[in-house]
Amino acid sequence: MIQIKQTYQATPAAFLQAVALALAVALSPHAAGQNNEAAKPKPVRNDRIYPPSAAAAKAISFDGAGFSINGSRTYLSSGTIHYPRVPHELWHDRLLRMKNADFANVETYCFWNYHEPRENQWNFSGDGDLENFLTTAQDLGLTAIVRVGPYVCAEWEAGGWPLWLRFKPAMNLRTADPEFLKWNTHWYDKILPIVAKHQIHKGGNVVMVQLENEHPLGWGVVDGDPYFDNLHAQAEKHRIEVPWFFSGLNHGGNPAPGDLDPAKRGNPWFSTEFWAGWFDSYGSVADKKLVAIEKANWSIMAHGGGGQNFYMLHGGSNFDSWSDNSTASSYDFGAAIGQSGELRPSYYKMKRANLLAASFPGVLANGTTALSEYKSAATGNKVEVHGARRSSEGTLLFLRNNDGSETTALLAGGGSLRLPRYTTIALPRDLTIRPDVKISTSTLPILCRADHDNTTTLVFYGQPGESGSVVLALPEAKTIALTIPDASVAETLLDLPGGKLRILAVPQDLSLRTWRMGPAGKQLLVFGPEFVQSVSMESGQAVVTYERYFQQSSCGRIAVYGGNGRSWQLAARGNPMLEKHQPPVLSDWKTISAASPAAADYNDSSWFTSEQPLQMGADGDNGSQAWYRGKVSLIEAGKGQVNFKAKDNRLVFVNGKPAEGQGDNYRAEFVSGDNTIAIFTSHAGRNKGFGYCKEAASLDPKGVLGPVTVNTNGKKISVTGWKMKGGPGDPAIWSQPTSIKGWQTTSTHGAPAFHYSTFDLKLPAALGLHPILRLKWTGLPRGMVWVNGHCLGRYPEKIRVDSLYIPEPWLKSGANDVVIFDDAGASPKDVSIVVDRASREIARTTITTDTQTPIVVPREFPVRDLDAMNVGNVAFKCRAIASSEYNKNCCALSATDGDPDTFWKPASSLEAGVKPSLDVDLSKQVELGAIEIVWDGEAKNVKYALEGSVDGLTWKPLGNQSSAVPSSPDSPSDLSRFNLPGQTIARLRVIITEARHPGIGEVRVYSSKK
Repeated sequence: MIQIKQTYQATPAAFLQAVALALAVALSPHAAGQNNEAAKPKPVRNDRIYPPSAAAAKAISFDGAGFSINGSRTYLSSGTIHYPRVPHELWHDRLLRMKNADFANVETYCFWNYHEPRENQWNFSGDGDLENFLTTAQDLGLTAIVRVGPYVCAEWEAGGWPLWLRFKPAMNLRTADPEFLKWNTHWYDKILPIVAKHQIHKGGNVVMVQLENEHPLGWGVVDGDPYFDNLHAQAEKHRIEVPWFFSGLNHGGNPAPGDLDPAKRGNPWFSTEFWAGWFDSYGSVADKKLVAIEKANWSIMAHGGGGQNFYMLHGGSNFDSWSDNSTASSYDFGAAIGQSGELRPSYYKMKRANLLAASFPGVLANGTTALSEYKSAATGNKVEVHGARRSSEGTLLFLRNNDGSETTALLAGGGSLRLPRYTTIALPRDLTIRPDVKISTSTLPILCRADHDNTTTLVFYGQPGESGSVVLALPEAKTIALTIPDASVAETLLDLPGGKLRILAVPQDLSLRTWRMGPAGKQLLVFGPEFVQSVSMESGQAVVTYERYFQQSSCGRIAVYGGNGRSWQLAARGNPMLEKHQPPVLSDWKTISAASPAAADYNDSSWFTSEQPLQMGADGDNGSQAWYRGKVSLIEAGKGQVNFKAKDNRLVFVNGKPAEGQGDNYRAEFVSGDNTIAIFTSHAGRNKGFGYCKEAASLDPKGVLGPVTVNTNGKKISVTGWKMKGGPGDPAIWSQPTSIKGWQTTSTHGAPAFHYSTFDLKLPAALGLHPILRLKWTGLPRGMVWVNGHCLGRYPEKIRVDSLYIPEPWLKSGANDVVIFDDAGASPKDVSIVVDRASREIARTTITTDTQTPIVVPREFPVRDLDAMNVGNVAFKCRAIASSEYNKNCCALSATDGDPDTFWKPASSLEAGVKPSLDVDLSKQVELGAIEIVWDGEAKNVKYALEGSVDGLTWKPLGNQSSAVPSSPDSPSDLSRFNLPGQTIARLRVIITEARHPGIGEVRVYSSKK
């Protein structure tokens, strides 16, 4: 008998879906205990979006060409920030960096385990205050896409699943298993009302919602599947009325579509994850990746996409124990906005494209293709007519240079245009600017427009010294001749019946430092600074608040253009005290042992009890450390072994003394009578469970797993009756270290220990200086760090960075506390505080200067400094010998020349059974820290072995594709990294065992010795 019970107020459609779901679950092979392969659902993957309700459509709607928000066509340029990965005090700063780069939208996940770390103990405050995050974004004029899970992936602890869920009755995650649906409803009943409250038609800023994430069986619009039908019913129950979809849309490292015909689509093309970096990176992405990001970004616009979301735009940090097992504290991601807030080359390139998209949404978010008409609009070596979009407002023609060097495009109708390497630009054709102004043609690319009162400003750019023209229809034709200046802005100002028209010409380098500030109708254009926080007017004078970054020159002059044809030239000078700022010095370290639970007489009466040891978290603790204690009674003393399985790290003590061994076997001395076995375990993050739809309890369990036995005197004895306690110790140790007695000056190496130090800080913010600090964990193997009670996360990092970011709001003037928990109690004597390159000066200028003062900005295409790119790389310029060569342009030395864009490719066919190899002679013995291999293609498509030798005769295995970190089944990365501390080699060999068209761009070797 099947019972249907309506437990909530639902729409008729939702109730019918609930009935269908109950029937499907009751009649499914899973419910009947059968294994019917034919009944397995087929994956559904599309990029369709459920439409808004009639009420929501007034604020957010779409068609095949693009989105409309509050009645205005909007190209939805978006970027991801995960609010729990950024201290809430910095949300405004990071979101301001988005807004002032003309992003329209922010995207974020909601992490179930972060918001409900223990059952029914909800956390929506501080860094978990989703409503505050959305409101902060809305106050800045950003809309939002919210992805509520239940699964998020995101290189986050267990992909977002609460730890406590695995100790409930067995359930298959992300399926129509009734036990799982019960708990998913529990989560949705909490998170969806919050999101619904902030929908745009209800006064908020949420314009789209994503249910689920990267589910193996359903993306986009999915109907008729019991699990997805249940999620659908939940959305209706909680009145999610803005557009929504399942799992995601068009994910990829280069997701750009082919030329789109909006008449053939029901909704715009959109990418929820345009991978603009990867979690194995820190710092600016490599040139090859930067080129790919920019090309794909322009391609989306040129081919008719409705927008894209860069994942990540700002990566942030995995504080506390929230990382998965492929990362540690840093989630920098190589993102456009770095972990500590710095702005990278990809940021400025994204901003330039955003300026165009935000200036002409009536074409890009409401156009059709005109590519066939413009295929012959330009010719030249490697010049491609990349796309053309047309609407009633006019046409934007996209040209691309597909070559690695500058080329000249010859334009149909006359004129030419110099295009730097791998550059895409947009030329206006019959583009309506306002009723009395139309651009008929231009031989220079257009950057943006700005409107301020009675003045419309158009900005064009090109190479210094290049001549071009803009033909205007006013309505009579008028040609404006332009010459691109060097380190300045050239202005042409026209008085027209409909108001002033200003045309500005800037060099391409300066186009990256162009800022459009202010609301519609009051927009100011600012040229020069690395970042503009704000522009205001005081007594008719422009006042600019801007940033200068550590070791970057001041731009010298800031040019501001506003309404009524007015402009201002302001002086920008750098304060050299920023570069002279010295990091604080740590006081002498004090130590307190965390190994007291190892003692035989330790009181564990209040600990969690189980017959056999259970995985970490069974006692309700969410941390990444746990102690286990058990007793075994022996008739006689003697030597023996403790045998058990555990993940990830473990230390074993017998009767308070460390046992020797590794892996699953530990040697110890036993006494007659009772023996206490204490096991300390820690882990480096639970796997994110990509594509995982199985039992919750089986997803990467940690701690002691299964029975423990003692083998002594020829007998094997099972140890039962276990006690367990999660966490590294008393929270007061890191939150209030001065209240703890027992700190000593001696180290307790070999057992877990806390270390405590302080540093004095004089915050120079009054001078406009904002040094960013990091803690360098030199000499420590594995653990966690707290500063003033805030956890920075785990060390060591799995990427090539050797320090942890200390968020500025967590610091205070005067004494600051540092507490380190090190698994092995290693000495912290070499730990230090260092200054981050994201340190910045915030300045406010009202001082005027003249137009002859150059505007100094970095070059967009600087000459690459291979020496600077390869600091610390022992293999740089080392001799490399290959078992086979592809051709003279792909020699083995290309893999050690320091340039990842040059490749060694083996000639031998892998199909013929040949295993090509590359042998690198380091010329000296190197105590390894890490090895990196940059592949020609995605690392996941190559199988290989890594071997090392001291003498070139005897080789030992160092690892293979399965032991590379970070690793991920969905990784598009071309990087394989191996952390190999303590091993010594003089020769390194890479043997390729399986691949299609294998190639190595770079082999890098880093020593553990600085």
